[in-house]
Amino acid sequence: MSQSSTYTLGEIAESLQLECVGDPSLRINGLGTLASADSHQLTFLANPKYQKQLADTKAGAVILHRDLAAGTDLPKLLSDNPYLSFARATALFDDTPSPQGIHPSAVVAATAQLGKGVSIGANVVVGEHCRIGAGSALHPGVALSDNVQIGEGCVLFPGVTVYHRVKIGNDVRVHSGVVIGADGFGFAP
Repeated sequence: MSQSSTYTLGEIAESLQLECVGDPSLRINGLGTLASADSHQLTFLANPKYQKQLADTKAGAVILHRDLAAGTDLPKLLSDNPYLSFARATALFDDTPSPQGIHPSAVVAATAQLGKGVSIGANVVVGEHCRIGAGSALHPGVALSDNVQIGEGCVLFPGVTVYHRVKIGNDVRVHSGVVIGADGFGFAP
């Protein structure tokens, strides 16, 4: 997984609101599975049937439930839901490139409302009366029809199409090529 960011175990614990057991100054530069993680990576144990892998892991630290904490001497982050906590940790190490500012080739209708920090990539089309929430990013080739509402902190990856009058909530990630709002009436021969 990602190697671009480095955090201390204490910083990760604080960010994820987890209890840290062990050295909070331990540097973590990425994530890995129990089988693949190295000494500078964080892993997790959510299913007790993988507890044997915990004994053999080379990971620097592990996220696990407090009921399993006695099974390892590794530095650990205690979580009521280790699977969810690990999923949240992935956001810390996400190095997906994102557009910055508004690309000169983007076409944004004069009636569109853009929140603070919105980024719009190359060849994006934003239709009339669209509203895009703060911190959202539209990657290259996204097309928004008229009257679309995008919440805050959303990411629409390349080639997403959103039809007219669609409303998307906050913190939504829409992956490449998705079409939202197609008529759905089917096709009759």
